[in-house]
Amino acid sequence: MIVPSPVSRRARRAIAATALAASLVIGPLAVRAQTPAPNAHFEAVRQKLELGGPVFVFVDMEDDLARIGRDLTKAVADVVGDDPDTQIFKQDFSKILEEIGIAGVKAIGMSSTVRREGGYHNRGFIHIPEPRRGLLAALGGPARPFETTRLAPADTDLFIETELDLPALIQALTTIAGRFIPGASIDMLGGAVANETGVDASDGIAVLTSLRGRITFLMRLGETTAPDPARMEEWGYGFAQKVQILLRAEGIGQRLLPVLAKIGDLKRETVNGRQVFRANESTPFLGDNQPVLVIDGESVLLGTSLAFVEQSLGRSSGLAQNPAFSGALAAIGMTEGNSLVYGTPRLYQLIRTLLGSVVEMSAGRGRDNPFGPILQTMIDRMPNSSEPLASVTANVPDGIVMRANAAASLKAAILSLAIYNPDILGPIALAVIPTAIKTQIDARRETRSVGIAEENLKLIGEAAVEFFRQNPGATEVTYKQLEAVLAGKLGTVKDLDFTDFTLERSFDKIELELPNGQTVTYLVPFSDIDRDAIRKNLALFDRAAVWYFRKNPGETVMLGIEAIEDGSPMKELPKAVRGEDYRQLQIRRTDDEISIEVAGETLMVKRDPVLQQQPP
Repeated sequence: MIVPSPVSRRARRAIAATALAASLVIGPLAVRAQTPAPNAHFEAVRQKLELGGPVFVFVDMEDDLARIGRDLTKAVADVVGDDPDTQIFKQDFSKILEEIGIAGVKAIGMSSTVRREGGYHNRGFIHIPEPRRGLLAALGGPARPFETTRLAPADTDLFIETELDLPALIQALTTIAGRFIPGASIDMLGGAVANETGVDASDGIAVLTSLRGRITFLMRLGETTAPDPARMEEWGYGFAQKVQILLRAEGIGQRLLPVLAKIGDLKRETVNGRQVFRANESTPFLGDNQPVLVIDGESVLLGTSLAFVEQSLGRSSGLAQNPAFSGALAAIGMTEGNSLVYGTPRLYQLIRTLLGSVVEMSAGRGRDNPFGPILQTMIDRMPNSSEPLASVTANVPDGIVMRANAAASLKAAILSLAIYNPDILGPIALAVIPTAIKTQIDARRETRSVGIAEENLKLIGEAAVEFFRQNPGATEVTYKQLEAVLAGKLGTVKDLDFTDFTLERSFDKIELELPNGQTVTYLVPFSDIDRDAIRKNLALFDRAAVWYFRKNPGETVMLGIEAIEDGSPMKELPKAVRGEDYRQLQIRRTDDEISIEVAGETLMVKRDPVLQQQPP
């Protein structure tokens, strides 16, 4: 797009005259205007696009992604700092972008031109001068003929063939994951699944790592009629019995056999030398369309019926010989590629009708129903063409080419391109990724702080217990008294002082609130010595209870605090061993034992019957 200069013609003439006079004065020192060198990326993109239509867009991305990688590397390094436990986040993000493959994208472009037959011829190109790697390698190898069209009947309404190299995708992802998780691999993922679910995922992983080749999906509507909104359920049953669908994937046939053999609800048989799997019980409303899965060498086919799969495998001519199909590819100008999508007018019309029926049904739900406008927008954007529409994507030596015949131009895609470009996504990445990493670092530091605090409290608690054991007369202990034991052993947590404490002899736990609000607790181990001491204390209440009930014949329960009333043989309550509260102890007149809850345990002693029989 060329934008006219705001400078008037008269002003431009004056500027030109001034420049001429200056050149005459300067003479041999005059500087000639330099013509910018042609942009190599622009030329590569222009050759793959078309000029003269309503859309022509070129975006040069030379070194933009590398620059983002460098900026991101520095930003993350600043966030991580010198913390030894988070150095794994210090990565060369330029290298990561290269490994992912997107750093190899140097330019992108798209164009739309008006077709004489109606609609638009849309083109797109991703310029990748270097060999594709990483995620882009998952899009397959060089373009080649769409051979699986032989499986499709001539009147197929939807045909999709696309190439996928899943092992290349897995390799790219594990390479990146390995930078942050040493030893990361697809087998590690299988181990994680097994640990979490108890399911052996090795067979499933073997299938994933073998999926390299073409995936084909086709649908033939057959005798399907337009739906009646008043009889949608009946129409749905008829559609399920008439439609023919086939899904085929290369490379995983033999790897899938062990997985299928473990599914008890499948019936296995051999038909025409191929392994066939079907459900043990048929589904009545599907009629003759009973789904079947067929292993054909290294390929697997899932079809609406065995008859349709067999017809597809034995077909010698089909969609490729349909003039409408070959005409659609000829209009695009590409008969080879890595991905093909083809749809007939009948398919688009059926979708439009279905959406319209849903709109009619939703209209009765009230004016506030939000789905009507949404569905109507989808209908408006659905192609309404009298000819088949197709799109082809192909890997070429210097990038990826996309061509399509469509009912709409690529104007709507310009906004997306304006958003999804390095100048927009770069600053977003520089804001989001370091922040996310800082969040991870903070979480790790908090976890580490919790661990340090728990260990410190354990050291303090054990030292205090030992101190009280060696000093029977001591009622409390401070850090100063334990310094010889604890010095040099306590870890450091920011904003916490582990040396400022006083513990009483009866302490059974130590609680500490961390700066983030989390509380850590150390529970003093409940030893047999503690249990025996508490039982001895309980035994002291037996004699006091005999005295109390004789003094108060009408009472049936004695509280612990009542055991030290005037005249009681118990002059004071025993000292707590583990924080137990003897004041609230309850002893009934008829109890044959005395018990108390301590540290989650119930401790008890049998009452002495001899005391009950002694005279007052």
